[in-house]
Amino acid sequence: MKSKYNFYIFILIFICALTFFSDSAYAKRIKLDTDSTTPILYDDADVFTDYEEINIISGLSELYKDDKYIYAVITTTDVNDYTIGHELEDIYNDHNNFFEARGTVLFLINTDKNNTFCELQGYNDAAKYIPHEICDYINEELNKYIEKGEYYTAAEKLIDNLKKVRNNEITPESLNDIRQNSISYILKDRLPMILLILLISIAVSSAVIILFIILGRKSGIKSSSPVSINICSRHDIYVRSVINRYNKS
Repeated sequence: MKSKYNFYIFILIFICALTFFSDSAYAKRIKLDTDSTTPILYDDADVFTDYEEINIISGLSELYKDDKYIYAVITTTDVNDYTIGHELEDIYNDHNNFFEARGTVLFLINTDKNNTFCELQGYNDAAKYIPHEICDYINEELNKYIEKGEYYTAAEKLIDNLKKVRNNEITPESLNDIRQNSISYILKDRLPMILLILLISIAVSSAVIILFIILGRKSGIKSSSPVSINICSRHDIYVRSVINRYNKS
């Protein structure tokens, strides 16, 4: 009978310990306030002033009025408990009961100096509103400010870009046009021609150098004979003059 009680006590202690460690591990992860559908600002890194927080919430609220999507701006100093490259997906899954089947736009700023980055992602209906190519473009634009520690500017630019997306000023088609007109795209598009010109230039340069070397050697051989002859003749004249002077004396 005692062994039976001991077994139940052991099970109870094991469950409590498991719950404790699970809660401790989860405590390290981000917990968003999901009491309402209004925009969420989770400034765990404490990079925004009260005034800046009010402005960010106000800007997100304007977006929310039009589409009723859930907007969340999140800052943190540590993403070690999340999957590298999929931090937002982990945050989304941790709050899946709240976000499930609802248009959601999440924006994460990691302020760790060794791993500073920002990440924007849309879920459910919002994934059509801001597809991956648009998210990648906005991330690239905002990272310029994140790397310099200008977090509030990045948040302002985020809201501006989302408004441009809504007004069809930023679309996958317009991004293609931007890429086509960019220097990197031009270089990539004309790379075969550039390589061909480079190879021709190298070949011509090599041929010119070889030609100069050959001509230089030939001119060196021709010029060496007269010099040696002149030296010999002068030596003979000098010897003869010495001999003649000696005979006269």
